[in-house]
Parts: sequence; C-alpha cells; structure tokens
Amino acid sequence: MMGICYAKGFGPDLSIGIGLRRQHLFIPAYVDEENYFLDFGAQYRMTEKMILGILVEQLNLSGNSYNIQDYLQFNLGAGLYYLFDKQLGFAFDMAYNQVSGILFKSGIEYNIVPDHFSLRLGLISKDLIPTSGFGISWNQFSLDLGSSFHPRLGMSPQIDLSYAF
Repeated sequence: MMGICYAKGFGPDLSIGIGLRRQHLFIPAYVDEENYFLDFGAQYRMTEKMILGILVEQLNLSGNSYNIQDYLQFNLGAGLYYLFDKQLGFAFDMAYNQVSGILFKSGIEYNIVPDHFSLRLGLISKDLIPTSGFGISWNQFSLDLGSSFHPRLGMSPQIDLSYAF
C-alpha cells in the first residue's frame, strides 16, 4: 500500500487534509487487484490545550474489489486530544465501520524532547489491543514508528515518513 496526502491550515485553529492511497493485492493464480481509496480529515483547535478531529477514511474510488465489503465499507471517526502540559498529552477517539461496529481508542503521549522526540502508548477496545510507538521531528521532516500487538495475529509494525512544505 502506498499513498500521498496534502494538508493545509486555515488560520491558527483549522486544518484540513485529504489523502489518496493505492492498494495492490496479488496472490498468484488467485487474485490480482488494484484499488484506490480516498481519506479526508479535519482538526479544529478549540483551546490552546484541546483539539477536536473528524475522519472519513477508505472511500473506495475503484468500484471493483475481490471482496465486496472492501468497497461498501468505509470508516468514520471523531477524536479529542488534550495537552496537559508541554510534555504530556492524552488522545481519545471513536471509530465506526460496518464490520467492526464502534471501536474506542485511547493513548498517552510523552514528549521527552518537546517538538523533537515523543513516546506513545495506547489501547484499542476490541480485543484490548495495546499499541506503542515513538516519533522524531527534525526541521520539516518527521518519522513515526509504531506497532500494535494482537493476541492472535502478533505484532503489526507501521512506519510513516513525512515532509512538511
């Protein structure tokens, strides 16, 4: 899976982002499928310490899929981030899709070096899946590494490399 996104701030309090992802599923002699998905999100800074966000994710633009659920299903989400002080923040969000129903996710973020290095721990309500990760920011670059730990599926590592223009 690969993707590209663009986000823009509209004043100091509102940010809107849009993303396009390409997913290619290939299993020899079984399936060779390519799909494109659209993601949209917005964040609004309610106070200096609180940010509210919404997300519409995985809208299938291809209209074809090996699995019909892939293009009928999309995710809706809303979340809140609260910054206790310059180093400690708490996130809580709810996500909904037709297969999983409502999921609750929460996490805590500790900025060891504010604006440069942070550690994160979280929990997803379904199957009580723990998550963890860290982020590094330098000038316009940021690198995020994270993982979730499913009891049956094991570890699922994730990586994100970003550049802000």
